[in-house]
Amino acid sequence: MLHQYYPQRARLAEIGGRAVMVGTVPVGTVTEYRGKRIIVEAWLPRECHAGRFDPRTRKWVSSFHGRGMFLAQARNLATGKRFRLSDTHLIERDPAPR
Repeated sequence: MLHQYYPQRARLAEIGGRAVMVGTVPVGTVTEYRGKRIIVEAWLPRECHAGRFDPRTRKWVSSFHGRGMFLAQARNLATGKRFRLSDTHLIERDPAPR
């Protein structure tokens, strides 16, 4: 399984002999959201629009948060439709039985 490293909500896991912070919901987790079964496909950093000013181009540019505030890319198992979902919605749910 793939892990989300240094997330906002984390647990310690031993990987390669080192204790690292990994996400509480690994990629590939099948769970239920709003009565539908979904699978977590990826973790995406949130974009901060106009996050910083670039003095070279004299424009505001977007930046991405490297730690915390992640969005999960999920797929509905019944319809195959993909959507993005905040990590807080997934943490509140227990994984559904496979």
